[in-house]
Amino acid sequence: MNAREDFLAGRLQLLPGQPMPAVRSTQGDWVSAIVRGRPAEGLPALLAGLLPMCGGAHRLTARAAVDAALGEPTTAGPEARRALQADTMREHLRRLWLDWPRALDADADAPSAAALADCPLLQAARTATPVDDGAAIARTVPWLERHVFGEPLAHWLADWIDDPQRCMVAWSDRGDTAPARLVQRARVLLGSLRARLLPLRVHATSRELERLADDLRSDAGFVMAPSWRGRTAETGAWTRCADRFAGVEQRVYELLWMRLASRIAELARLADPSGGELWLGQGSITLGPWQGLAWCETARGLLVHWVWLEPSTVADQPARIADCRVLAPTEWNFHPFGPVARAASALPPSTGESRVRALAAAFDPCVGVDVLAPRQTRRTADA
Repeated sequence: MNAREDFLAGRLQLLPGQPMPAVRSTQGDWVSAIVRGRPAEGLPALLAGLLPMCGGAHRLTARAAVDAALGEPTTAGPEARRALQADTMREHLRRLWLDWPRALDADADAPSAAALADCPLLQAARTATPVDDGAAIARTVPWLERHVFGEPLAHWLADWIDDPQRCMVAWSDRGDTAPARLVQRARVLLGSLRARLLPLRVHATSRELERLADDLRSDAGFVMAPSWRGRTAETGAWTRCADRFAGVEQRVYELLWMRLASRIAELARLADPSGGELWLGQGSITLGPWQGLAWCETARGLLVHWVWLEPSTVADQPARIADCRVLAPTEWNFHPFGPVARAASALPPSTGESRVRALAAAFDPCVGVDVLAPRQTRRTADA
């Protein structure tokens, strides 16, 4: 992440072994100030450019939110589902190849950059011509079997569905691929660290989404410290509405390294020819005159856009943005009193930086992370 992106997105500070809140953020809610007054039709491209991490998901969600505010909410069709499926797979692969080795202090196990360059799904995204996402995903399955899973996709996925933790332990112990060795490294760093989770399910019903919209509309600071039913919640590849393990069997994911490993399983789910395009949820609702809300399950978790439009008083002129809120997964997971803050606070103050960074990687932030030792924390407080 470069200096400009740090300035726009901010950074997170983790304070292991310190009293709550053990997470600080330099982020700000600058989106509404930038987009206010601009033509509504340009919002999808504008947000995709301003927020390039998961830019495709921002484009899809903004488009759906604007349509809902115009009174035209739509059910996601095959093209939108395929686009979200492909964008999420690309984001998982980029994180796995480019970010996990650094976050897990495992450069020696870093996957081959040449292998990533040969990935059909990423090659398709670099072309100037329109992409057939379904065809690109189909061509990527053999690549995943060779470079990620080390075996036929169907066999790996069947083992996961039978017993997720046993599957991940056996697979990472074999270490047949670089991603398997990275998961094994995460197991070493995070060990038996556990945290009870409250999976974010605000998108399960229209009533819950309407309540969320009320919070976004009435409280400009809500996007920086969101809550659901008065509690902090978490979101990610381990909290999908379609995942039976994230419901009554959610203890599967209480081990922190399993939260990280769930992204490997999601790659398998998304690549599955028998329904990968149905794995991720997305939708939109019209909230009232000129207001809409849209959401989708992205690589990092639930993304929500709320849009309020101002109709033009001039014939044939487009509506403009009166206000807009973007609620990203990082704000849930790295809430000052959320799951990462609780886990960090419970660590001994002497915890090594590698373990703290592995904790952060398990929750997949979209911004840079700094780990502050107790002495640095006191100096920051005194400044």
